Amino acid sequence: MSNLAPVRLINVSIIAMIGWVGVGHAQMSDTDEMRVVQDVLSCRSLADSMERLVCLDRALPALAEAFPESALSKQEREELYARQAEQSRAAAEEAFGQSIEEKSSNVAQNNDASRVEEEKITTELKELGSVVKDVKYTPRGRAVVYFENGQVWKQLDSDTRKIRAKSAIGESVTVKKKLMGSHMMKIGNGRLVRVERLQ
Repeated sequence: MSNLAPVRLINVSIIAMIGWVGVGHAQMSDTDEMRVVQDVLSCRSLADSMERLVCLDRALPALAEAFPESALSKQEREELYARQAEQSRAAAEEAFGQSIEEKSSNVAQNNDASRVEEEKITTELKELGSVVKDVKYTPRGRAVVYFENGQVWKQLDSDTRKIRAKSAIGESVTVKKKLMGSHMMKIGNGRLVRVERLQ
C-alpha cells in the first residue's frame, strides 16, 4: 500500500459521508450526527498510515449507527462497499509477508468483522506490488530493499544474486508468496530473489 492509499481511503469516506448527512437516523440529533462525522474526519490528522486506518475502523460502528445502510441510496451503498473492500485489502497488504506474531498484533487492533475480512483477503493475497525507493546492503552483501509503500524486504543470506541499487531504485517491484511461507522478489525485469520482510 502506498502512503497515498490511506489518504485516498479517507477521501472516499468523506465523499460518502457528505451524502449520508442528509439521510441520518431519525433517533439521533443533528449535533450527534455531526459529532460522529467529525470523529471520522479527525482521522485525517494522523500521520501514520496504519493509525489512520485503525482510527477509521474504530469510528465506523458509530457512523453505521448514525447513518444506517438501509437509509443509503444504491450509489451510496456501492461507495460504502467499495471503501470497506479497499480498506480490508489495504490492511491485508500491510500484513503481507509479516510473521505470525506481527500479524496477530495488528489484527488484534481491529474489530471482529474487519478481522474476518482481513484474514480472508490476506489468505487470498498471493503477491504484492510497489516501487523501489532505496537499496542498502548487509555486511554480507545482501540487499535490503525499501519500498515506496513503507515495507522493507531483505535478501536472504542463502541467495547470492546481486541487486544493483543504481538500476533498482525507481523500478517496479513484486513480491510473490511461495510454498511454506517463503517469498520471492522481482525488481523490474530482473531475476527472482528469495526475501523476507523486515518491516
